[in-house]
Amino acid sequence: MFCRKCGFEFEGNFCPKCGTKAEGDAAQQNYRYDPEDSTGNQQANYQQGYQTYNQTQQQNGSYQQPYGQYQQPYKQPQSGLGIAAFVLSFFIPIVGLILAIVDLCKKDTREKHTFAKAGLGVSIFFIVISLILILTVGLSWVAILESITDSATEDNIADEIEDYFEDNPDVYDDIITYGDDEDALDEDEVISDEPYEENGTLVYHLSVSEITASSEENDSFAAENIMDQSYETAWAEGVDGNGEGSTISFSISEGTTITQMSIAAGWWKDEDSFENYSAPTLITISTGEYTQSIRLEGVETWDEKEINTVTFDTPMVSDGTVTLRIDSARSGHENGTTCISEIAFYGYGQND
Repeated sequence: MFCRKCGFEFEGNFCPKCGTKAEGDAAQQNYRYDPEDSTGNQQANYQQGYQTYNQTQQQNGSYQQPYGQYQQPYKQPQSGLGIAAFVLSFFIPIVGLILAIVDLCKKDTREKHTFAKAGLGVSIFFIVISLILILTVGLSWVAILESITDSATEDNIADEIEDYFEDNPDVYDDIITYGDDEDALDEDEVISDEPYEENGTLVYHLSVSEITASSEENDSFAAENIMDQSYETAWAEGVDGNGEGSTISFSISEGTTITQMSIAAGWWKDEDSFENYSAPTLITISTGEYTQSIRLEGVETWDEKEINTVTFDTPMVSDGTVTLRIDSARSGHENGTTCISEIAFYGYGQND
């Protein structure tokens, strides 16, 4: 047979000269290339035979583009939803994540989802970073709040007593019945700069110049701890038993009128300290000829810690020293030593 392209005569499926595939169609077989033809019509005959062959191919449904013609491939467009997901992943990661997931769940093969995949990764990255930052800031705030709470537990006992007065106006009225504005103490005789005031009466948180005890458990439980405005420390007596008969004395300016006393009986450092150490249940306060016995509440059965605020039966005028004696105590679970964490005295100075 002859090649339909170059006219070279050959046997087989491909032309060895130009590589054109041989066809078995009748239209090709009708054409014969004659190299001896000198009539000048062989090129025309070749073109006619080739056209006849292509027409036959089209009629049979097997027509192909002529050799060497390039056909533009189909290019898939990017998904618009995927592009939106990618952009939003940098600014609103949670929205970008949702859009990316929705786009990837679509079964539309006509569009590419490259941006959706990228947006998914970027959104997850920023969400994880945000969670880490939130967790870090949250833990920092928890630490700050715990620090504030710890500081509050060691705050001035007078502040807690003031809150007690506000919640118990009847006790407050009893305190302000004595004295007047002219009875105010000097600044160095008070701890608080803001006295309680009502109906022209000023009642101060009194300062103590010296504290002495009949005994101390050790240096860690010194007498000064009873007025250091901290529940972390306490005075603890150092005698055998539960400390009955132990005393602690306070130097308060002679002539000062004392109307009220507040006491945190036991060691208030924590619940274990409160339960394991003994606490006084009955005490006696005295100065000069004045003496009053006081039953303390909230300590006998290890109830919740409670500040005992005592208003004296009659105003107590200091002779220079006020003495507290332990008459009985509730035993601790593990230690018989009796403790007192804090004491505060309230009153006003002597008349001019």
